[in-house]
Amino acid sequence: MVSRLSRLFLTGCAAFALVVAPGSFSGPAYAETAPVYHVVKSGETLSHIAVRFRTTVPRIKKWNRLSGDVVRVGQKLKVGFRKIGNKKKSRKSASVQVKGKRRYYLVRRGDTLGHIARRHRTSVATLRKLNRMKPKQVLQAGQRLVVGVQRVGFAWKKIGPHTNVQIPYGYSVPRAAKRSLHGFGFRVDLYARRFAQGHALYIEVLPNKKKGQAFPKSFTLRFADAKVPLTKTTFGYSGIAAISAFMKPGRHPLIITAAAPATAKTQAVKQPATKAKPSPGTRAYTFQLHVADTKYKSHTRRVYLGDYDKPRPPVDPEVQRKRKERAEKVRKLVKASTVKKTRVFRIRSQNQFGSRLSHPRSLHKITSPYNTKRITVRYYKKGGKKHTEKPRSVYHHGLDLRGRWGDPIYSMADGTVVCARLMHYEGNFTMIDHGNGIFTGYMHQSKFHVREGQKVKAGQLIGKSGATGRARGAHLHLNLWIRGTPVEPLSLLSLPLRK
Repeated sequence: MVSRLSRLFLTGCAAFALVVAPGSFSGPAYAETAPVYHVVKSGETLSHIAVRFRTTVPRIKKWNRLSGDVVRVGQKLKVGFRKIGNKKKSRKSASVQVKGKRRYYLVRRGDTLGHIARRHRTSVATLRKLNRMKPKQVLQAGQRLVVGVQRVGFAWKKIGPHTNVQIPYGYSVPRAAKRSLHGFGFRVDLYARRFAQGHALYIEVLPNKKKGQAFPKSFTLRFADAKVPLTKTTFGYSGIAAISAFMKPGRHPLIITAAAPATAKTQAVKQPATKAKPSPGTRAYTFQLHVADTKYKSHTRRVYLGDYDKPRPPVDPEVQRKRKERAEKVRKLVKASTVKKTRVFRIRSQNQFGSRLSHPRSLHKITSPYNTKRITVRYYKKGGKKHTEKPRSVYHHGLDLRGRWGDPIYSMADGTVVCARLMHYEGNFTMIDHGNGIFTGYMHQSKFHVREGQKVKAGQLIGKSGATGRARGAHLHLNLWIRGTPVEPLSLLSLPLRK
């Protein structure tokens, strides 16, 4: 009887040992554990340390073989254990971790996951993970799906041996096209995103490497009957010109006037360019630069003015008075804004460009392209007939970039803030002078981060986007003026500028 009870007892103990075998309490999610240590600081006691690391004083004493409650400053104590090793993927960690701004799509009737995936250049599996969809879940019309994630932030890119550009993720700067012209003792390198209407043109005048050709001491340059200021640098001369959006496609003269070489050996070299009539002591060279055509978009908006046959209710005198007051305030604000802009455009400071440029937003999304022709058609009804007024056309000389209320705005290049104030059409308007009559403008801001007269660097925070002034929604209206001629602002980022 005793032997039978003994056998049953031993069998039960063995079964229990299998159930509670070593390692079963460590959990299947981790392979092993590692001790956690703490160095005692001044004023700490065992009780404080135990509460901080969520343990007890007897455990700390046992782990460190302490006989009493006294610890000294600088003593290293074992205060617990942390789990290490390969952790099993939980259901929560298996979901897609989205970083950046999500892109959404509103499901329409007849849409399938395959159609949506192809439209947004992704896969059905990615769509299911992004939206945590069940295997047999059916799409519903009006359902909002996450179709991708757009990273927000900047990355530096080198576009030349001396130039770095800060651009948002997902945006690539087009490489600048280059043309070289050779003259008498010098070489002219021209850079532009495109040698086409509405682009900025970067010019470098460099010494010719051929022997016997002396580099002239001074230069003057004219492009399309406009003088281009040149800045003397360590490598020669440099300047920025504008290819106007309204310049006729074809060949346009680029005239360089240089000081005549001093040596007879230099004068014997044959001139490859056509000579113009120079002043005494100078030589003029005329080159032909071909300008391509740029196809700009147009947008037509129709505005209904109402039915003129219907009687209109009389205007309340109080409302009429308030309208007059508002019109007077607007008139004064428009006048002050015009005076300020006129004074700013007359500024001619020294070149302030450095070797760094920056995109003005941390997220690239164009909502209205540069030089779009906006046509407004106004019509009304009178005598039962429809009457249309003469269409009004306005050119959008800037570039609209997506910017929700409060999104940051950055300076495109080094310069000086010459305007930071509220205007009627522009709203909160910041204008930066980059030297030689080149300005960038940032409109409709909700907040200023700079003041007039302040020096700024490329990529520096200058304001927050908004919808102040004459704006229908929050965005950034960006401008680039080269001596009064507006050009495509982002074409500046392709130029390999250097000091």
